[in-house]
Amino acid sequence: MLNYVSNETNSFLNSISKEERKKIGQFFTDVDVAKFMAQLYVPTKKHLDILDPGAGSGILSAAIISQLENTDVDSINLTLYENDSRILPLLQNNLKFISENTSINLKYEIIEENYILNNSFSIESQEFCKKEYDFVIANPPYFKISRKAPEAQLMESICYGAPNIYFLFMAMSLHHLSKDSEMVFIVPRSWTSGAYFKKFREYLLSAGKINQVHLFVSRDNVFNKQNVLQETIIIHVIKSKKPLESIKISSSSNNDFSDIDEFEVPYDLAISNDENHFVYLPTNKGEVKVLNDVHKFDSSFLTEEIKLRTGLTVDFRNKSYLEEKPNKDNVPLIYPFHFNKNFITFPVEHDKKQYVNMAKKGLIQENKDYLFLKRFTSKEEKRRLQPAIYLKEDFPNYDYISTENKINFIESTNDDDLSKEQIYGLFVIFNSTMYDKYYRILNGSTQVNANEINSLNIPSRTSLENLGRILINKNDYSVESCDEILESIL
Repeated sequence: MLNYVSNETNSFLNSISKEERKKIGQFFTDVDVAKFMAQLYVPTKKHLDILDPGAGSGILSAAIISQLENTDVDSINLTLYENDSRILPLLQNNLKFISENTSINLKYEIIEENYILNNSFSIESQEFCKKEYDFVIANPPYFKISRKAPEAQLMESICYGAPNIYFLFMAMSLHHLSKDSEMVFIVPRSWTSGAYFKKFREYLLSAGKINQVHLFVSRDNVFNKQNVLQETIIIHVIKSKKPLESIKISSSSNNDFSDIDEFEVPYDLAISNDENHFVYLPTNKGEVKVLNDVHKFDSSFLTEEIKLRTGLTVDFRNKSYLEEKPNKDNVPLIYPFHFNKNFITFPVEHDKKQYVNMAKKGLIQENKDYLFLKRFTSKEEKRRLQPAIYLKEDFPNYDYISTENKINFIESTNDDDLSKEQIYGLFVIFNSTMYDKYYRILNGSTQVNANEINSLNIPSRTSLENLGRILINKNDYSVESCDEILESIL
């Protein structure tokens, strides 16, 4: 039954281009992934109401029905949502085949409507819920929508900025679950941190509890033949307010689950107990130690009056202000390619214009000591956190500089500039293995975001300055040196 649906799906995939699928956020679930998702659910009743809100070809419905044939379940009411006219004939054909070949008494309904807009949502009440379900299984669409889109307006209580449609599916499905029921989703990892998902995380973690998360190397390994590059997870959620002692975190490097590892993490360690509601996903004891060590520090960017900001100049939007050669009306524009052996080298041989005219005040900032961090790194690079020290004494001819949007800069939020020792101390922590691992546990993307960095636990100002003095005296800026210096205060 599942193999039949899989074969039919592959035939459909061969008839539609990747570009067409991407436009509507369609990435069809591999059969082994579908099986893994289905086996996460253990039923406790003989009759089940099941929802597949982003049905596609019906492969997840096929997987859960195949799985339930080996249990005491004898009847299922299955509701599927799909509004893509191109795939509806395939879905209808697959469901007909499933119903004729399963040993379970199956009744199904395919609703050819937008799942979000066909329902109502409230973070406080089930009053407007059309129907409640015992289990939801889903591979939702993935694409950003406007903050003014009707889906975002309907679910504005969990949206900030322009939301991605996938987490609206997650929230609406959680809303549709009856008490103590469960859902299993395969989604990008991006919701686990970041300001844009904060309201969603707050709802998810208050209305439900995360029972298990499974990690993959990349979505390219998950959605077979579809060349999708983004870190992807499977999440198993129980709609309950009862506290859980731990979260199971499993991982595999491929989609046949032949090398699966499992690890139990204390719930209070995996879920941050603050306003951000970050979800940390350590996969071994070493990563748990990293979380515990960083959390030993009581200070933060907020308490130390420090803030990471994103570079001011988006070069392609300000081409008319960019200039090739220095003059009295322009200032240096610092790019990632100016990072050189832990410091800033400027100017360098490059085809980019490296000066910005001061006529546009929003592009310039005071020339003072900073710690810079690359905002983007490639998936192949060993480190996410890549800092460089910027000292104003190295550029004495300028009162102002500018920073390109692909770097971040750290500065004081009060009237006092960061001391040189603080800058060097910050370099120690951001160049250390511990903080780089910490950031990878928190954020699966290749982007270094201000929200996560500004929420970091860090040593106090006194400790930072002590770390900085040690680094200055040692004059060894290697990762190994920074690890050794940081270890001295743990």
